[in-house]
Amino acid sequence: MEYININKLKPHPKNNFFFDDIKGEPWADFVDSIKWSKGPVDPIVITPDFTIVSGHQRVRACKQLDIKEVKCTTQHFLDADGNESEDEVLRALIETNIRQRGIGNPNPVKFGRCLLELERIYGIKNGGDHGNQYTGGSFPQGETGKTREELLKELGISSSAYDRYKKLAQLPEDIQKAVCDGVINQTVASRVIARLSPEDQEKLVNKIIEEEGITTKQIDEYVKQIKASKNENDKLRKIISENETQNASEKMKLKSKNDELQDEIENLKNNPVKPKDYDDLKKKASDVDKYKNFFEKEQEKVEKERKEKLELQKKIDALK
Repeated sequence: MEYININKLKPHPKNNFFFDDIKGEPWADFVDSIKWSKGPVDPIVITPDFTIVSGHQRVRACKQLDIKEVKCTTQHFLDADGNESEDEVLRALIETNIRQRGIGNPNPVKFGRCLLELERIYGIKNGGDHGNQYTGGSFPQGETGKTREELLKELGISSSAYDRYKKLAQLPEDIQKAVCDGVINQTVASRVIARLSPEDQEKLVNKIIEEEGITTKQIDEYVKQIKASKNENDKLRKIISENETQNASEKMKLKSKNDELQDEIENLKNNPVKPKDYDDLKKKASDVDKYKNFFEKEQEKVEKERKEKLELQKKIDALK
């Protein structure tokens, strides 16, 4: 442990993502406690590059009180292989701050972010009452991952509260901001807005942006309108779907009938309908053709004989 110039200390880049600064009367009381103790009682925990892991608010108070140096403890945050681990830094940052501030104090959206980050670090998956499995992670030797049940017990919150905080942290950023600013009630956000589709959530975000100072009551009404509109759309989609199914059925019937007709037409082309006496007529026609050929040949003979007789007659007449 050593005293370090306060200006060398750097806030962790994700501290404000997970935690708000203390404000109002609690902040005034906090500053007074630092003032009367002439600096923080507990040392500031930092990494070797002077990044603050635990003590952001104490450092902030010291700067306000113009305290130049603070006690610091430099720690290496290592994984099981002995390598510097940013996940170990984040784990210490989140868990230490939660313990120091108490569960009721953190911003509900940012607390949800803490839970999601701890789930990632501990490898929790398929949480809830059905398995509480975890994938594990790269922890310092002798440490293992945690199940959801273990995390709930450690944090001292119910399963439903745990899920509610997570839902808040998974909403679009504009809605998260509206919850943080007190524009949207966290109960409405986690139990109503979280159940909307991403498209409807985006509509709500646009509504909040358009109407500055929108109240929780107005949001409730707007959500009801969205749901009513969704119900109407679902009804219309159902009617359209039923009509499309009916039309498809009619199309199938017409296509089947058309296929049958096409088969009949093709069959008639290949197998034309014949009259009952077709074979007799065909035979008679064949006989007619035979007699016709016979008579034509006979006529040719007669014509030939006639021409020969005419030639012979001319020769006789010439001799006279």
